[in-house]
Amino acid sequence: MNACGVAVAAQPILPAIAAKSGPRGITNKQRPPLRFSHNSPMTRFSASSGWLQRSAPLYSTTRMRPSSLLMFPTLDESHANWDKVSPGDKAFVRAREAFLQNLEVRMLKTPEQLPDIDGHDIVLLWDAEDYQRGGDTLIRHGSEVIWREPAQYEGYERFIEVANLLKQKYGDRLQDLVPSRNSELYLYGDALGSPSRISKFREELGLYPNQKAMRDQFKR
Repeated sequence: MNACGVAVAAQPILPAIAAKSGPRGITNKQRPPLRFSHNSPMTRFSASSGWLQRSAPLYSTTRMRPSSLLMFPTLDESHANWDKVSPGDKAFVRAREAFLQNLEVRMLKTPEQLPDIDGHDIVLLWDAEDYQRGGDTLIRHGSEVIWREPAQYEGYERFIEVANLLKQKYGDRLQDLVPSRNSELYLYGDALGSPSRISKFREELGLYPNQKAMRDQFKR
C-alpha cells in the first residue's frame, strides 16, 4: 500500500508499450509524460533509490484524480541502471533501440531521395500498412508507393517534416498530403491537438506564394 492507500502494482508497464510497433518518444532526448487512466499502473523515477519504482496512480483523497504526471526513463538511464532493469523492460529497451536504428537507416532525409512525378496539382496520400500496429508509413501517388519508412506512433511531427521535403521536391505542384483513415490511429495517437495541427499545416501546404501573401495582407 502507498501513502494514499493504493496497493502497489506488481505488473510491468514498459513491455505493454513496447508492443506497439515503433511508438513515439523514449529516446535519449525525450521524456514524454506518462498518460494513465484511473486504474493503470505507472512508473516513476526515484531520486532516493536512483532507479524505478512501480506503483498504482496517486490519487487525491477527495476527487479521486491522478495527482501527478511521472516520466519514463531514457534509454541512457536504462543502460546506466541495467542491473536493476527487469527482463521485460530490457526487452523493451532492445526493441526500441532496434526500431530507432531501422528508422535512422530508412527515413526520408533529403528531397533527392524522392522520385520524379509528372503533371500538375499533385495530391499525395499518407497511408499506413497496418492501422493498429503501424508497420510502414506509405506515401502514395495514385496506385504507386513513392516512399515508405517505419511508422512512428503519434507521428504528426514526422508528417510535417516529410511534407516539407515533398514540397521541396515537387514545389508548388504539390497541393496536398492527405492522411488516409488507415493512418489516423498512428498519426494522431493520443495527442488531442494533433488533428487540428495537421489540418492547419495542410492549408498552408497547398497555397502558392502569392496566395499566402494576399491572405497575410488581409489578416493585417
